[in-house]
Amino acid sequence: MIDKQFADFQVTNKVQLQQQVQQTSAYFKQGFEYTENNHTYTFLGDLDSYYWLRMARNIEAHGMSVMR
Repeated sequence: MIDKQFADFQVTNKVQLQQQVQQTSAYFKQGFEYTENNHTYTFLGDLDSYYWLRMARNIEAHGMSVMR
């Protein structure tokens, strides 16, 4: 019954829900960004992300990865 009511709500309030999702998304994205020299950058999620970023850059630069 709840699923049916929510589905009906989604149909009747499609535009409002879409706007709310976009506003919430923008709010959370803003929390993971910083600005430097008039350019906005996104923080990576955690320290492991920086490890994998360096690994990807190494693969791009050297064509292979060496795990040590």
